[in-house]
Amino acid sequence: MKYYLYTLLIAFMCMQTVTTAYAQSTENIVYKVAIGDITYTNKGEEKKTIGSALGMLAGAIVSGKKTKQQDQYIDAVKSSIVKGFGNVRRFRTIEGSFLQDEIAPEEPAFYVDGSIANITTTSKTELSKIKDKPAQQYYKAIIGTTLNLKDAHTDEVINSCTFNITETDCGWVSTAEKAINETLARLSARITNYYNDIYPLRASIIERGEIKKNKQKEVYIDLGSAYDAYEGQHFDIYLIKTIAGKNARIEIGRIKIKQVMGRELSLCKVTRGEDKVKTALDGEETLMVVSRD
Repeated sequence: MKYYLYTLLIAFMCMQTVTTAYAQSTENIVYKVAIGDITYTNKGEEKKTIGSALGMLAGAIVSGKKTKQQDQYIDAVKSSIVKGFGNVRRFRTIEGSFLQDEIAPEEPAFYVDGSIANITTTSKTELSKIKDKPAQQYYKAIIGTTLNLKDAHTDEVINSCTFNITETDCGWVSTAEKAINETLARLSARITNYYNDIYPLRASIIERGEIKKNKQKEVYIDLGSAYDAYEGQHFDIYLIKTIAGKNARIEIGRIKIKQVMGRELSLCKVTRGEDKVKTALDGEETLMVVSRD
C-alpha cells in the first residue's frame, strides 16, 4: 500500500489549503526569474549641515570608528543578488530582462527589481599592546537592499523584502575588501534562504522503508536529482487536522535524505518523531512535508 505525503505550498507566506488526503498534486513549479533594474541610492552624497558634520566627527573621535561609502562595489552587490536568486531551488535565473517572446503566456515567470540603499564599511583602530608594533586597522561592512519579486506577465508585486546585513552579522577583519566579500556572501545566502522558505520543495511518500520497534525508520519520497535534492537535505512533516472547518497543521516529525536514488526517488531517514510518523501512516492520515533548508 502506498502512503502519500502531501506538502505545503507557501506562496506569499501563506499555507496551502489541503482538502483530501490523496487528491493533490505534489508538482514543484519551477519559475523563470529575470533580475532586472536594481538602482543604487548613495546616501553618502546627501548634503550635510555643518552641525551634522561636526556631530559625526565627534562621534568618530569618541567611538574610534569611521564609516565610508563604498560605491565601487555596486556591481559586486548586484552579482551577489543574482547569485542568491540563482541558488533558489525552484528558480531558474537570468541576469537582465526577458526578451520578447522569451516566456510563453502561461509559463510561470517572475522578474526582480529594487534598490541598493547602503554599501559602507566601518573601520576601527586598535593600538598594539606590544611596544613598537603599529596600530592595527579592522573593518566591517554594511549592505542594505530592497528587492521586489513581480509577476512577469502582469507586473503584480508578489513579494517585497528588505535585506540588511549589519555590523552585528559579521566579525572584524583586516581589510575593507575582506569585509565587503564576507558581507556579500551573507547577503547572497540570506536571499537564497528567504526564497527557498517561501517556495519550498514538496514530495510524497511513495513507499515505506524500514520499521523497527514500532517506529518508522525510513521512507521513500518521489523527489530526487531532477530538483537538485541532495544527501542530508531536511524536510519537516506536518499532520493536517480540520478544526471548526479550518485546516491546522501540527509538526510530527522530520526526515533527512539518506540517498538520492534517481531523478524522482530518494531514500530518507526519519530523524524525529518516528513513532508519530508510523502512527500517521498506519492511519492514512493527511500529511504534508516542506523542505527546511
